Amino acid sequence: MDGFVAEMFKREFASPAIYGVSVKNTPSGGDYDVIASWNQRLVYVEVKSSPPKGVEQSEISTFFSRINDILPDVAFLFNDTQLRMKDKLVVMFEDDLMRRYGRESENSLSRGKVD
Repeated sequence: MDGFVAEMFKREFASPAIYGVSVKNTPSGGDYDVIASWNQRLVYVEVKSSPPKGVEQSEISTFFSRINDILPDVAFLFNDTQLRMKDKLVVMFEDDLMRRYGRESENSLSRGKVD
């Protein structure tokens, strides 16, 4: 799936992209699924192909840690599923953001709506 997402960036957005990237000496361990350059912006995509129930809190936490390591302009967690994500993935995102940033993250979360 990582290769598919990288190819999508190349074909659909004319953006250079690589997948399975290892970055040395990063605090969170540098195994980035997809790194792309779109309109001169650094994009990081974490790809999950398991159903939401197979994604663990530690994977969400590592996703946010990797964002802090490379500071992309845009980051996505792409979960290839047709199942509802609100019951588990959204809750894990909220929990991790609350743990990292406290009440400040709650204010920014309330501006967006996930169905």
